[in-house]
Amino acid sequence: MAEMGAQIRTDEGRTSEDIKKDFFQTPKECTRALIDWIKEYEMFTGEILDPCCGKGAISNELIKAGYDVTAYDKYLGASGIDFYDEDKHYDTIIMNVPYSHKYLFLQKAFKVADKVITILPNQIINYNMFFRDYMNTPTFVGKILLTPKIFMSENPELKKGGASSYSWFMWDSKHNNEGVSKEWYRNLLDFTKE
Repeated sequence: MAEMGAQIRTDEGRTSEDIKKDFFQTPKECTRALIDWIKEYEMFTGEILDPCCGKGAISNELIKAGYDVTAYDKYLGASGIDFYDEDKHYDTIIMNVPYSHKYLFLQKAFKVADKVITILPNQIINYNMFFRDYMNTPTFVGKILLTPKIFMSENPELKKGGASSYSWFMWDSKHNNEGVSKEWYRNLLDFTKE
């Protein structure tokens, strides 16, 4: 995994408006689709961390399904724990990263967990850096493409642009895909019932 040395993390000057722009709550059916995949392939188990849990959309679904989850968020909720200061090792990290910090969060996640799963808009595969440094690696397991397109933002201004296509992207430090990664599909309409 390439280090993005030119990127420097800074929270200086971040306003509450900046934080709101980065808040995209994961719909329950997205996490339920991931849980369905995890149960089918038994690939991601053990202690799970959600380091940017927001209002708990992902972690609450994982806990309901019986997983051992630690969840916190620097900006939302009472914990104020900063993921960049995390030094405990976890088996798996499952997260919806603040998009403006996606590369930094991924870099940190690979340092503190064997397995990393994050939900991202599919358009990210068009970014050369993401494809080269994150998808074109032996540890990239694959992605779960979620259909149909969804809205994640609670911001009405952002909803004007329409729904987006998302996938769960997955890495495992003990995995060697030998240049071949997989793509799975999940129809979110199958996971809407409580």
